[in-house]
Amino acid sequence: MTNQSTEVRFNVSQKQETRGKTETILTRFDVERAWQDQAKAVDRWEWLVMHNQPEDVCEQAWEDMQDATQHAQELDRIFADQYRRREWLSSGRWNVRAVA
Repeated sequence: MTNQSTEVRFNVSQKQETRGKTETILTRFDVERAWQDQAKAVDRWEWLVMHNQPEDVCEQAWEDMQDATQHAQELDRIFADQYRRREWLSSGRWNVRAVA
């Protein structure tokens, strides 16, 4: 285990343009990855605390954990909103209706 902060990765599958505005369409993978990164941040913070690492390192890990949690919650919220707005097109693919 290193003292480097946990990197939060954000992978997206596609972008959709509607009325000149581009929206990033999230997948379940994007949300799951964010929660996995959050769990890694929790594990890192816990390891640092359990192994009596310097207080400033533990505090930074705590902040990283909070940031990762907020990021995962935000992606979860966006994905749920996009899921509610989706519609099946006759072309055989999903579309996410634009926000009015």
